[in-house]
Amino acid sequence: QAVTDYYGLLPDDTDAAWQLLTASYQRQTGGRRSYENFWNGMDTVTVTAVRATAPDQVEATLTYVEKRGNRKSTERRSFRLVRSGDVLKINQSSVI
Repeated sequence: QAVTDYYGLLPDDTDAAWQLLTASYQRQTGGRRSYENFWNGMDTVTVTAVRATAPDQVEATLTYVEKRGNRKSTERRSFRLVRSGDVLKINQSSVI
């Protein structure tokens, strides 16, 4: 649910979505400016085929539609989650 909730905020609410990433993962994304630039170029993102692969790991298929040219791309990603208080945050992500 954490991954679905995160992508449900995007691309419109980058402020709330940014808070669902650990500080370590925020740095891995290239920082806030890089993060904003990426999401400002996206029209939509859809999450499908979400499945837990370990207690703290999830795989999901992401489909992005870019604003410019309406170009669509799909990738399968693995996510590692960590608990921060009552919230699960994304700590790591990679294309699989």
